[in-house]
Amino acid sequence: MTRLIILMKAKRYLKALFLLFFLLISTLFYLKNKTFFETEGVYKKIDEHAFVHENNLHAESCFACHQNTKGYSKYHNPEIIGCASCHLGNVTSFVKEEAHKNMVLIPGNLSDATQTCGKCHTSELHKIENSLMTTNSGLIAVDKFVFGESNSLDAHYHIKDLKNSASDKHVRDLCANCHLGAQKTNF
Repeated sequence: MTRLIILMKAKRYLKALFLLFFLLISTLFYLKNKTFFETEGVYKKIDEHAFVHENNLHAESCFACHQNTKGYSKYHNPEIIGCASCHLGNVTSFVKEEAHKNMVLIPGNLSDATQTCGKCHTSELHKIENSLMTTNSGLIAVDKFVFGESNSLDAHYHIKDLKNSASDKHVRDLCANCHLGAQKTNF
């Protein structure tokens, strides 16, 4: 009988210990990844999931020419966040050349993402810049291994560092044009 009582107490202690361990791990995860849960910059919360940069709270000159644009999610609606949040440019000018000066046509290109998407999505930008879809590390490693340019499938590469070897040309011609690291020029 006493053995049963000891086992029941041990089971309760194990549950409590597991709960404390889970809370500790959850707290450490939160503290390590605080930026994942925050919005950086000078942003004002306009609803549960949407933020607007304080500079865009007034109407932008973009809407004088660009009307009836469609296809935006509620988080990227220009009526809420403006156009310059993503596309930059001069929102005070009504002269086309001035308004479009320093504008980014395709803000999702990684070469511009720090100035565009990264202003609101800092932790996502870091993850994307280092993702396999951006670096193509695995694809390049396999290609270099197959072409005999590397002895390891585990080497790390980045697509932006391609040179002129046979495997680099192969990757550039077949894969690099579509992956995130490639510059987009058309919508």
